[in-house]
Amino acid sequence: MGSLKIQPPSGLTRNLTEVFVFLRNNAKQRTFDKHSIDETDEKLALIDFDVEKGTISVHSKTPPQWVNILDEVAYEMSRIKSRKSILKDLQQKHLMRPDFSDESAHTEQEKIKDLTDEVTGMFTHARRLIRLLEEAESGRSCDYVCLKDNVISSLLVTLNDVLHEFRSAQSAYDNVISSLLVTLNDVLHEFRSAQSAYVRQLDSRRQNVDSFLLAPSSSHDPFNVYGNDPSTTDPNEELTIDQVQAIIENEHMVKEREKEVIKISKSILELNSLFKDVASLILDQGTILDRIDYNIEQSVLRVKSALTNVQKAEKYQRSRKMQCIVILAGIVIFLTLLLILTKT
Repeated sequence: MGSLKIQPPSGLTRNLTEVFVFLRNNAKQRTFDKHSIDETDEKLALIDFDVEKGTISVHSKTPPQWVNILDEVAYEMSRIKSRKSILKDLQQKHLMRPDFSDESAHTEQEKIKDLTDEVTGMFTHARRLIRLLEEAESGRSCDYVCLKDNVISSLLVTLNDVLHEFRSAQSAYDNVISSLLVTLNDVLHEFRSAQSAYVRQLDSRRQNVDSFLLAPSSSHDPFNVYGNDPSTTDPNEELTIDQVQAIIENEHMVKEREKEVIKISKSILELNSLFKDVASLILDQGTILDRIDYNIEQSVLRVKSALTNVQKAEKYQRSRKMQCIVILAGIVIFLTLLLILTKT
């Protein structure tokens, strides 16, 4: 089997172990199929008897070079399908998470991004292999060219189907993320409204308690809760135990409410950071889809230019053959006339 002719871009590495195993298994399978044919039929298939000339010619059954490229394209398609299923499972697992802010969720996002880039590179590599398949061995017979064109068309249809499924899965993933963002925005708006109302109620209640406990009635004594004049009050009179206990409980309640308000503000900040992470995730997915669309457009343009070049070459070959035929016909006619003139 042939080796890969298209290498990935510089700066990246590629593991060729899977390629070697795949091509080795194909070679073993073909060897087994050749030995399983009957020896007599095999010899007769390789020998061509020419009755008129009385000669025997032996034909070679060596497969064309583009069969190697076809095997590489088939292997690349199998890798794309396997990676696509893995990417789909990762996306489903990521969407089923209750929280996107932990470290494992960020690790899954990185894996999804790397796997998406890898699948995109595989699509580009498959396109390049198909272009090599179109350019391979153009000077064969018409049946040979038709067979190769049918193989190329089948590969293009399969590649387009897989690419359409991949883009549909990516669009569904982005739509789910967008719907989650909209739902989360609505819930956050309701949560903020409820928390604001709760904080306002706490502030009003605290103000009422402070005004009841600290506001003096007719003197500057803050502990004159009965409204008695200090000139007529016994200086030895003090607050009762119930009043002191009520003041302590109110202060404790105010402190607890302040702690709750601080916790609510912290939760709002965490939600804000969560929204920022989700927004960055959506931007990353958008850039990945744009990159895939650009690569597809460039591949289509290059395939069209290759098709025009092949058509021009075919026209040139046909015109050259016609010119050779016309020249040979003229030479034959000239020689015939010359022969007639010499005999007469």
